[in-house]
Amino acid sequence: MTITNNEIILEINGLVCSFCAMGLNEVLSSLIFVDKDKYKDGVFIDTNYQYVIISIITGTKINVKEISQKISDAGYELKIIYMKIAGGKIKSISLDELLNE
Repeated sequence: MTITNNEIILEINGLVCSFCAMGLNEVLSSLIFVDKDKYKDGVFIDTNYQYVIISIITGTKINVKEISQKISDAGYELKIIYMKIAGGKIKSISLDELLNE
């Protein structure tokens, strides 16, 4: 799997079926910074490995706490967020780090 500059990857506990994926896709695609031209309304979900890729509109600010809250409100647990930062390095943010920001 490749992480591009305009994507974030989320590891999510409890995301195990296609019905789960449809509901979560609807919730995450409603975020204002999601590029709905890629994937299905800007969101790719893999229930086998319990991860989500969100395509981000170039130049928009990502609200990580909003993502976490939407996932929690939908009944799932966000484990880790991966995103590419300047210089091409991949940064991961755990739920504990996110809550302590």
